[in-house]
Amino acid sequence: MGSEGNKYEAIAYYEAGGGGTAVLPFTFICGRLYVGVVLQHRQLMGEEPVYTSAGGYQALTDKSAQQTGERELREEVTNCVRVIKRAFMLPGAPVNPNRAVFITAGDGEGVKYFAVEVLSSYLAPDSNGYYHFVRGVERVNPGVEKALRTVFIPVREAALCKCGLVRAGLTALLVELDFI
Repeated sequence: MGSEGNKYEAIAYYEAGGGGTAVLPFTFICGRLYVGVVLQHRQLMGEEPVYTSAGGYQALTDKSAQQTGERELREEVTNCVRVIKRAFMLPGAPVNPNRAVFITAGDGEGVKYFAVEVLSSYLAPDSNGYYHFVRGVERVNPGVEKALRTVFIPVREAALCKCGLVRAGLTALLVELDFI
């Protein structure tokens, strides 16, 4: 697929289900919005761990984007349901993370966003002013996923992080929360 003779669309990739689901945890602490990003080793983004979005491809067993989001939440962020205040799909069209590579030509294809508001009482600050889950609120399979840990960072830092999926999802979250 791609334009005839267009050297920039020479590699095309189609994700199962037309795209995956990115998970965007968030919370409010002292009236300020914090966004949960996953610290991961992603070889294509450099040697050092980077802040990225939790999420993944739609598995054959997932019946919907929300089900994919719920599964990825358990695998990469937390499986502790008591920390969740509310969870919902974010509005807007699915996102194409790289228009020169990913095929998202069909209706509803692309990355969808699953937002999860986390109760701040299950988070503790670190010396950098970031927040982490308190002990006992870990994900299902630590070590199986590339995720090292979930870190809640100020919205401004999330808006400027290296991961395009975080940045795109954050825009939809800000719209949903009526910030923009």
